[in-house]
Amino acid sequence: MAVIQLNTGEESESNRLTVLRLIDRALTGDAATRPELLVLPELLNHLSWYRDQIHASEVSLDTMDHLWLSSIAQKAKYYKTYIVANFSMRKENPGGKVVSRSVIFGPDGTVQGTSEKRSLLGHEILHFDPGQDLPHTVETPFGRIAAIAGGDALTPEAIRGLALRGCDIICVSSATAAPDEAWLHLPARAAENKVWILSSNKSGPP
Repeated sequence: MAVIQLNTGEESESNRLTVLRLIDRALTGDAATRPELLVLPELLNHLSWYRDQIHASEVSLDTMDHLWLSSIAQKAKYYKTYIVANFSMRKENPGGKVVSRSVIFGPDGTVQGTSEKRSLLGHEILHFDPGQDLPHTVETPFGRIAAIAGGDALTPEAIRGLALRGCDIICVSSATAAPDEAWLHLPARAAENKVWILSSNKSGPP
């Protein structure tokens, strides 16, 4: 298993090409030793700061068949690897804000699970809607996995709920500059629930 850390900016296409290049770097090589699960940070398509709600909507992805998702799906299929990625995406309902949506791509290139961030922190409440549905859990050859984002990993409830639903591995995509997530909260959640946590955070500005 592997995680990728990168510094995303305000140019979505540049971010996409960087992500694809880093996926290739992480997964190219001997198939016998290739990671079976790869986790990417939160909000890959745009830096998590916006001028206003209109700007947040403009730079967010609009559909689940967007080029961002289809190109990562192609990588998952090519390398026969599960890939977890997170994007800001516009809600399907009219007038909705955007959500932080995690997507689990399967080794066949299909979307096998999603989740929307429920615990919004700081400036996120100005631009994002909280998720409403429980994260999907996905059966894999190496255990049951789920994906959540950022603030959902800070409090006990989300990871506890996934552990009670039989998850063995919880993938956390983050975009934070707060060091306590990595050295306090995630180790505590793993120990409390006897689960593996695979976490990827951005480098540079959150």
